[in-house]
Amino acid sequence: MIAPVTVLLGVGWIEWTPQRVRWVLCAATVGVLSLLLFSVPAGVERSALLAPADLAYLADEDITPVGIEYGDELYLVGYATDEATVARGQTLTVRLIWLARKRPAEDYTVSVEVTGRQRMQVGIADSMPGGGRLPTSNWIPGQITQDEIMVPISPLANTPSKGDIRVTVYRGAKESAIEAMAPNGARLGTSPSIGTVRLVPPSDVRYEPAGSTDITFGSGIRLFGFSVTPAQPELGSPWTVDLYWEAVGPIHQDYTVFCHLVNAYGRILAQTDEQPLQGDYPSSMWREGEQVHDSHVLQVPETMQGEPFYLLVGLYNAETGERLDYATTDGMKSDHVTLGPLLPTEP
Repeated sequence: MIAPVTVLLGVGWIEWTPQRVRWVLCAATVGVLSLLLFSVPAGVERSALLAPADLAYLADEDITPVGIEYGDELYLVGYATDEATVARGQTLTVRLIWLARKRPAEDYTVSVEVTGRQRMQVGIADSMPGGGRLPTSNWIPGQITQDEIMVPISPLANTPSKGDIRVTVYRGAKESAIEAMAPNGARLGTSPSIGTVRLVPPSDVRYEPAGSTDITFGSGIRLFGFSVTPAQPELGSPWTVDLYWEAVGPIHQDYTVFCHLVNAYGRILAQTDEQPLQGDYPSSMWREGEQVHDSHVLQVPETMQGEPFYLLVGLYNAETGERLDYATTDGMKSDHVTLGPLLPTEP
């Protein structure tokens, strides 16, 4: 565009300036515009100069920045989903915003995978951009491309759970995966997680635990029941503690649940400290009114001294160590629930 603009401006100035100065001004204009033309780096294709106009996609407040490089050709700018929550058996639509860093030498296949508990795959979809209508070999440097991929979620997915959205780029028709890199050069493997979605059952779930309680930690998490298997801890064996939580208000933190088996002197003999569902469904994802069944397995020691024994249950912020407390029936505050006394048995 610079060359034709230079000619037009030159002709215009010839017509509008006095005879004695018009050629001086024309020469100066041509010189300046030519300098701009040659100041563009030789390795940059001219189409890259138009990229800022395409960044209108990023003005969408629903776009979450990503910033992952796939080789030296493709850069994943951001993503968005049609919903923050998806039920098993439904379909999740994922929008990917790509930037061509240089002209791709071949056509790539993009795979979007959703993984749930224990990183088990619960959904996957493979597609060339635009369903094959926007092959990457046609992209030009600086081009911004938006692509939508629909991922069906398995009706057998274990829910509720945090779902990790993972993106893999393959050469050709899934011939070989490209290693992803963070902008700082860190290697991310071939299937990095770009974000999360909340995976839930198709309908609301209500629980009726064996043991009932009514204790609200902080202002948002209520412990309304529990059960243990076996009924008493067995020496040298695993002991399962099932906790039943309900979100009764907004929860903004990912809290850690602690289950401590202690003796009469408060010494910890066995314990678990982990986020709900072994970290697969953090408390910040819970919605008001939702009930969550949370299991923890303690390894009981082969010998125990200092009876009677108790189980202490509570929650804390792992970043600060601060525990959530609740109001007891006598008007005091406590940061844990005490269950027991317990009588360990021989296996």
